[in-house]
Amino acid sequence: MKKTIAVFGLIAGAMVLSSTPPAEAAVYCKYVGYPKGCVAKPGVVLQPMPVVYCKYIGYPKGCVAAPGVVLRPAPRGVNLGGPVNRIGVR
Repeated sequence: MKKTIAVFGLIAGAMVLSSTPPAEAAVYCKYVGYPKGCVAKPGVVLQPMPVVYCKYIGYPKGCVAAPGVVLRPAPRGVNLGGPVNRIGVR
């Protein structure tokens, strides 16, 4: 009896898995080519992605340094192991 139920369960599971169609979701573009491999909605005019200027060296990721700006390393807090990371000595 238990074997019959197990076999029936396996057959039912295989039928469900084989009958589901593949997912074909489209990712729509927010800017020209962003996100990668995106599709533009019909009638939408895409703008180039805005420039993100760096605040510190390499922050935020993918940023561009503004002309004439000297970038410095990001400040680090003294309390690195505590629950709140504030700059300076307490």
